[in-house]
This record gives sequence, C-alpha cells and structure tokens, in this order.
Amino acid sequence: FMPSIIIFAVITAVFASLISILITRVSCSKKYAFEPEMTKEIVEIIKSFKYVYLMGHKRADFDSFGACTGLYAICRSLGKESHIIMGTDIFAVKDIYDKFAINKEYEGVFLSVAEAEKKINSDCLVILCDTHVSRLVESSLAIEKAGKTIVIDHHKESEQPVEGAEKIFIKNYFSSSCELVSTILRSCLVNPSPLEAEALLAGMMVDTRNFGMNSGGHVF
Repeated sequence: FMPSIIIFAVITAVFASLISILITRVSCSKKYAFEPEMTKEIVEIIKSFKYVYLMGHKRADFDSFGACTGLYAICRSLGKESHIIMGTDIFAVKDIYDKFAINKEYEGVFLSVAEAEKKINSDCLVILCDTHVSRLVESSLAIEKAGKTIVIDHHKESEQPVEGAEKIFIKNYFSSSCELVSTILRSCLVNPSPLEAEALLAGMMVDTRNFGMNSGGHVF
C-alpha cells in the first residue's frame, strides 16, 4: 500500500512540474509576441534624431556594455551617427572594450562622459541601457541636455526611476539586457558584427551564470 502512495505522489509531482513548465512557456510566448511593437517604437524614435548616444550604468559590466554595442549595430544600420558613453570605471569590461578600442571600425565611437556632455544637445537621443535607476546612470547631465531619453532594461522596476526619460521599456522576463537587445536585433533583421555579437554573448553568459539560471528556450 505504501509503495503505491509513493508512486502516486511522484507521478503527481512530475505532472505538476510539466503543467508549470507549459504555463511558463505559454506566458513567455504571449510576452514575446509584443516585442515587435516595442522594436518598432524604438526604431521610429531612433529615426527621428540626428545623433544617438548610448549609455550604460556606472561601473560598467558585460551586460550594460554588450547591450550598448548591440544598439550601436541598430543605429549603424539606420545610418545614424552614434556614440557609446564610457565612464572611468571599466575594469570589469576592459578586455572586451580593448578589442573595440583597437578596431578601426569603432574609431571615435567611444566617448568619455565629459566629451559626451559637451556634444549632446536637443538634436540628440540618449538611450540608457541596463538600468533605470537615477543614482546609477553615468551622466544625469547627458539626459538633461538630450532632446529625448529612452530606457531599455531587464531589471525589476525601481522606486527611484531616472528622471527625464520619455519612454522606459522594462522587460524583466528577459535574462539580461543583452538578450533583450538581441531580440530587438532579430526583429529589425540586423546582424551585429562578430565583435558586437561577442559582447552580447558575454553579457548573456554573465547574467545567466553561464546559462545555469534564467535560461529558458527563448535565450537560445
């Protein structure tokens, strides 16, 4: 009698797990169905500005850096002059950043915070990547001076969102901002360069602990 109860309990647990997985996948499918709309809105905003500045959070990590490079690929495909703003603390991403720095294709793409703040004006769009928390942005002045600022992030909503952003796209069901940006790239039919793809992959690997967590089928 006891073995039968144990077998029944195991079967019930397995069945419950399968149902949970199915519900999760259906839920994710519904969420992902809306990404083309978000992509279209982001692309239209980019098209409406002459210059685009891409900015991550303080103490750049692979996810913020990779997301910026992926968005740079989109801006390049749209023929927009764009720059990536880099803070002083880039220790965590120095190896991948150095690969970009020595590549002639990216000459003049990366600017210091001070350089960007001098250049940004009302003709410029700022895209903030991988954070929407005001105290974490590399430059609040860049946001103040820009014609418009939008935010693309995968973290849960904060009670201290950045001020001055007209659009905040928070998609916390993504494993990383790099995965989110990769989805936008696919929707735009834009292929990143091998180096940009490497940066995007590095961001996803770090935020998923080498695909050991938050790594559903959508990640791959």
